[in-house]
Amino acid sequence: MNIKFTKTMYIMLSLILIGGTAITANLYYNEITSEYNAAIDAVSKIGILSQSIVSYAEELPEINTEFEYQNMLNRIRRLVDILEIRHLSMFSGRPDFGRSARYADEIKIIYFTPPYDAVSHVQNFLYHATQILNTPYKAFKTPNPHLQAMHSAIKGEMILSLSQIISLYKNELEARVNTIIITSMIFFLLILIIDFVLAIHLFADKVEKQIQKAPEELSLPEQDSVAPILNELPVPVSQESQRKKLFLGEFVSVKPGEA
Repeated sequence: MNIKFTKTMYIMLSLILIGGTAITANLYYNEITSEYNAAIDAVSKIGILSQSIVSYAEELPEINTEFEYQNMLNRIRRLVDILEIRHLSMFSGRPDFGRSARYADEIKIIYFTPPYDAVSHVQNFLYHATQILNTPYKAFKTPNPHLQAMHSAIKGEMILSLSQIISLYKNELEARVNTIIITSMIFFLLILIIDFVLAIHLFADKVEKQIQKAPEELSLPEQDSVAPILNELPVPVSQESQRKKLFLGEFVSVKPGEA
């Protein structure tokens, strides 16, 4: 009963260790992928929003009425507000606006990393977009320096820096996921080794008892039982003839009077 109980506890402990390792690895994996994918998504949307803003702003010179001009500015303003929110979320390292912020510092550092310096490019773009939003209908003239600066940003350094930042996030995510996989494999290997050692230790007594219960006839006979067995063995012919000669010699050597 003790061995069976110990075996059951041993199996339960192994399952708990394996399950705990798998659950922990899964939690870390979900947390890492969630935060880094949110950062990748935020930076991607910053690039998409900036291109949409420039696309709408390029239509301003072709508008002939102030009403249409204000409507277009409202569209641009909504996009600028969303872009600014995304940009500010990267400042805090929480692009998903979630409570989990285990990797907020790493996300923020990458966003600020020179020479890409996405922060400066985005802030510069927001400055020019704000200047356009503050330009009255009659004051808007072409060529507009702010529109030119925004157009240059999405065709050059700003989009390039955002693309490089996205690549950095992807590389960092891949490296961290690989670390989780390797660490989990090491833990599983250690658990298997511990299980093997425990199995040998727990079942050693059982194996020893089985060996002790082996048939007794496999053991050698005792010395006291050897003599009777030897006496019952047939005597070789040479030894028998020698005995007869000795017996006859003694009989012949005896004198009649002595008999």
